[in-house]
Amino acid sequence: MGAQLGVLALQAREQAQGLAQRAQQREQAIIDNDAAAAALEAWATFGAAQLAMLEGAAQAALAPRVDHLQRLATLRRIEGGQWQLLQEQDEALLRRFVRIHDVLLPAWRQAALARQAQAQAAQATQAATLQAQIDDEVAAAQARLR
Repeated sequence: MGAQLGVLALQAREQAQGLAQRAQQREQAIIDNDAAAAALEAWATFGAAQLAMLEGAAQAALAPRVDHLQRLATLRRIEGGQWQLLQEQDEALLRRFVRIHDVLLPAWRQAALARQAQAQAAQATQAATLQAQIDDEVAAAQARLR
């Protein structure tokens, strides 16, 4: 997985950017939803005020509509609360991603550089060993020729 961490980090950044964009869109939807709920509540309040002035059949006809407006306003408020919870969860997820990204990626890079340095050191040691063996063989061959 360490070999794929760079690609995975890039994919995670892309996903985080997409989530941030959707969060901005959702924020506007939350604002619009609150405005709709407020408008429904205003209409329900106006209708309730009108109920007191009406008589009989008109009052009986308007009362269910006022109740319906109040229920719609309540549903909008509940829906807005659910959207807000999702928004808060997404924001928490994005904050967590940033913390992980800010710690994990530098640590991974540092570990990769350390592994690369170790590999180069091992390769240099192996090259020195091989060079010493070659020198020994050449010296032995020269000794036999003398």
